[in-house]
Amino acid sequence: MAQNFFRFWQSKLIDGTNGDLRVDWEFDDIRLLLVDSSYSPDFTNHTNLSFLAGQFNTDPSHDTGVSGRAVSDGRGVGAQSTFANAVADGTKNLVCYKLGAGVSPLIAYWDSPVVNPNGGSIVILWSGSIVFSLH
Repeated sequence: MAQNFFRFWQSKLIDGTNGDLRVDWEFDDIRLLLVDSSYSPDFTNHTNLSFLAGQFNTDPSHDTGVSGRAVSDGRGVGAQSTFANAVADGTKNLVCYKLGAGVSPLIAYWDSPVVNPNGGSIVILWSGSIVFSLH
């Protein structure tokens, strides 16, 4: 899967002023969402989930978590992720974000797990359990 990071999240890794927007890969509520393949991510300006309004044909409440998360050698690792009973129109790509009380910062986008939801479960298998790598 081709992976890209949203720049806002990348800057929060190193600027030290991240406050509530800080993302703790191991302990925060990290979620995945299927987005419409027509979504054109703006990695510089799209900072939180509200920028994706209208880009998913499913209700955002149909997102799924990333379980078994850990950090290892600059990599965010996790267990497989399952979208149960995924019903939506069209082909989808994948967005990762931190579920927040007010703002839900975007973390990463994958453009090649392209899937066609058909009412069954969609299982995302991470290669070697590596969800993303910072190197």
